[in-house]
Order: sequence, then structure tokens, then C-alpha cells
Amino acid sequence: MERTFRLILVIWWVSLIAGVLLNFSLESTLPLELRAYLDRIYAAELTLDEAVVSTAGLIVFAIVIASSIGLYRLKRRYARIFLAGNAIAVFLSVFSGPYVMDAYSSVLFDLESVSAGAIIAMSYTTGVLQQPDLESADDVPS
Repeated sequence: MERTFRLILVIWWVSLIAGVLLNFSLESTLPLELRAYLDRIYAAELTLDEAVVSTAGLIVFAIVIASSIGLYRLKRRYARIFLAGNAIAVFLSVFSGPYVMDAYSSVLFDLESVSAGAIIAMSYTTGVLQQPDLESADDVPS
């Protein structure tokens, strides 16, 4: 079970990184209208609302990445942080406007979402994180 859990975490990391890289590298292959839309967005000045949402998104992203590392180490306390971070990310996505991406990036981001759901489900419904978190050598039972 631990091996499967860790494999899903690796799939989540790979799909997230590959999706971002592929999205930027294939942006030039989008139809002309979509590229013009993206150019207009990139050229526009950042509003206060957009700055707040972007900053909050980056902070949540860092928290989710850090919590995924804790989950890879099978630390039970990071399951709540991972869940909360993903829930906040979904909430923030409502305020970030439409997303423009190619089909390949979209598939990778869908895989990322599905694997995040699997990580959350396995964290709460299986025994993969049931071993207690040991903070120090003093906590080790003899």
C-alpha cells in the first residue's frame, strides 16, 4: 500500500511539472485568437485583485508541495494540509479567470487533479498513514 501511495504522489509531481512545462512550450501552437488573447492578458497591468489572488496561489502552491513531501515520507499530519491546500486552490481558481491551454497540458492537469484526489482518498480511507509520527528518539516505544 505504501508503494502505491508513493507512486501516486510521484505521478502527481510529474504530471504537475510536465503540465506546466508543456503548457508554456506549446503556447505558440495555440490558434491565433487564443494567442492574441494571451498576449493581451500578459501585456495588461496587474490589478490589486489579481496580485492578491496570484500571491495567495503561490503561497498555497508552496504549502501543497511541502505537504506532498511530508506525505511521501508517510507523515499523517500532512494529509490535512494537503487537503486544505487543494481546497483553497480550487477556491482561488474561481477568481483567476479563464485558463487557456493546449489539449496535452489539459490532460496532464486532469491527471494531476485525479492523482491529488487519489492521494487525499488514500490518506483518509486506507491505513497507509496510520503509523504514528515520531518526532524524536524519546518517542520511540521500547
